[in-house]
Amino acid sequence: MAGVAATVGCSPSDGGGPTTYLGENAASVNEVDGGRPDAAAPLALAEKLYRDIEPQLVANCGAKCHGTGALEGAPPWMKAPAYDTIRGYPGIVLGDVYSSKLLIKPNHLGLSLLDKSLVDLREKVVKWLTAEAQALDDSALPTTAAFAVGAGRNDVDLSVANKAAAGARLRFEAEIHSVEGSSILQLKNVEIVGAAATKLKVVHPLFLIVPEEKDAPLRRDPTDQFSTVDQTLAPAETAPLGPGAATIVSFPPKAQLKVRFEKLEPPAALGAARACKAAAAFSQNAAKAITDNGCLACHGGADKSAVGAVDMSKLGTDDAAACAQLLTRVNMTNKKDSPLILAPTSGNTRNHGGGKNIPPTSDFVTKILAWAELE
Repeated sequence: MAGVAATVGCSPSDGGGPTTYLGENAASVNEVDGGRPDAAAPLALAEKLYRDIEPQLVANCGAKCHGTGALEGAPPWMKAPAYDTIRGYPGIVLGDVYSSKLLIKPNHLGLSLLDKSLVDLREKVVKWLTAEAQALDDSALPTTAAFAVGAGRNDVDLSVANKAAAGARLRFEAEIHSVEGSSILQLKNVEIVGAAATKLKVVHPLFLIVPEEKDAPLRRDPTDQFSTVDQTLAPAETAPLGPGAATIVSFPPKAQLKVRFEKLEPPAALGAARACKAAAAFSQNAAKAITDNGCLACHGGADKSAVGAVDMSKLGTDDAAACAQLLTRVNMTNKKDSPLILAPTSGNTRNHGGGKNIPPTSDFVTKILAWAELE
């Protein structure tokens, strides 16, 4: 079976496009039992949920295929130590839970988690993966304090999320509509005020619903309406935040909100728009890594929004100019934290416009750094 495709599932072979059976409790995707993940130890909660289902995962997926290597070509995503392997395997633990390869793999030589006979296991896997996703968020992301929402104008201090954002505010007008024992929260004229003394980069604010009950879990806004936000504000600048409006359904009457940001900080010190010092290293290493990973399919000119984000249009025709273009996407203070590296290697936890996910341990990173470290 040497020709078997190495995709994640309970067997290495692929069968048609994925179908979805979410089960009766699919609405719980935004919740995790056992307390609020950002009030407890998030990673400990995630590991507990995994350990609870590990015997079932081993029996269904690991024992004969993905943990033992007995079936040639089966991706070894449960190889011992299974928990460490599965968390590090590309495409399994993601910020977008339902994009996990565990949940979209169709039936094949073995049953997948889309099969109705495994609906109970699927729902437990969803809870575990949700806890993992929230643990990713909670590890270092700036988050406001919980705040009550009142009808009319609301003003939220963002410096609690990051002291470097002193003076920054989130402002919006709220309308709360009661519907059959719950509420719909409408936010209008949503705007952000920049920090008082520095530029402020704002990326992907996510609203979190904080229930009144002390031990109830946080619940994410399932529509994630500001997921594409990537703005940089001048000091004290006021600007609309993303689309400037949002609707949060099933908002409990006495609930509060928090806002978690992917980034809320002064912009990184990126390379200046100048000629590269290491153009040869760029051509030999970075250019090859970019080309081999298909980045030019979008950033080479076909997708205007992708080119607007990161311009690679000169690559292959004028490498010196391409090098200068991409140098502006290098963090000169910490090369490993360069947007050029982080966007495609962070497993959907950063804005990448639907682009390819590249494993953070791949030679893409090695080759980009081989050039960047010389600049």
